[in-house]
Amino acid sequence: MSALKKASKGALAEEALRHYFLSLGFFVSRGVKFHFQNFEITDIDLWLYHKETTLTRDIINVDIKNKKTPQAIERIFWAKGLQRVLGFNRCIVVTTDKRPATREFGEMHNVTILDGNFLNRLTTNYTDAHGQISEEEIINILDVQTYTNSTKKWSLIYEKCKRYLLDNLNFNGANIYLNVIYDSLEDFLVSSKKSEAALRILYFALSYLILCIDYKGRLFSSLSSDERKNNLIDGFRYGESGRQRANEILKTAITLAEQSTAENLFTRSLLQKEIEKELSAYPAEGLASYFSRSDILKSLFDTSKQFHSLALAKSLKPPDLIESNLKAYIGLVVDHFKVDRKKIL
Repeated sequence: MSALKKASKGALAEEALRHYFLSLGFFVSRGVKFHFQNFEITDIDLWLYHKETTLTRDIINVDIKNKKTPQAIERIFWAKGLQRVLGFNRCIVVTTDKRPATREFGEMHNVTILDGNFLNRLTTNYTDAHGQISEEEIINILDVQTYTNSTKKWSLIYEKCKRYLLDNLNFNGANIYLNVIYDSLEDFLVSSKKSEAALRILYFALSYLILCIDYKGRLFSSLSSDERKNNLIDGFRYGESGRQRANEILKTAITLAEQSTAENLFTRSLLQKEIEKELSAYPAEGLASYFSRSDILKSLFDTSKQFHSLALAKSLKPPDLIESNLKAYIGLVVDHFKVDRKKIL
């Protein structure tokens, strides 16, 4: 176990459980920080996402306490409250507590309890010979400055990316992840393709972007290809609020600008046309055309897990050596940002 042997009991339990839920087919992110405005409220030990059907997704928060005094009942209250605040489907409490009463109390409140017997078996039999690095190791690898901006660290960008999974699993999040993808591509090229951190962030951001589209896709999977494409174009171009809300904000902004401008430096119609021209010029069609394909929509969840696995691989693969279906996504984003494919692939 090397690194994990030296880690705390809590870290060992979280890694063992991360791989347990991966084996069940979940997308798993560990150590996701929940913020409100500028305040960090808590850590979510494991954030689970699963595609149940074409129309439904299951999102679960997992609370893990591998301690002699686990305070299991208190953790049930905490996990259930967090589930409701964040609007998740379910929550799970993993505890060293072995009392039947704890499990019964959890069942009464629709909280799944994985007790001390289960946790002991899992951690005793766990081995890290699975080809992936731990969360502690990835944070250490990413704790470096970017090549393009010495004031930024990839580890902080990674933490923010995970946070957006909690409340921006939508077009707003997709556009944020696109920006991270661009920054990681740029940094990877500036480093002469030597930056391990930039490449891992590229794979992480792609996995999160694809997850956002998968989550949104459940709402328009039954639409025609053209309708799906139009929904995606509006989402990439105007964000989660869509075209209508963007137009409302635009009109309000123009009215305020007119009121605050002493001289008639512009006309309303001219300014509106210029802003609309800028918005419509955003190259959303390529992304929308690709993601609107029914075969792509069906495979998004599995593809997201594949990119996440690449990002955590002990033996990191460069883009030109990854599977062909994943290369297609690299090609999609480099084309979107007008980067020469030959420089990446």
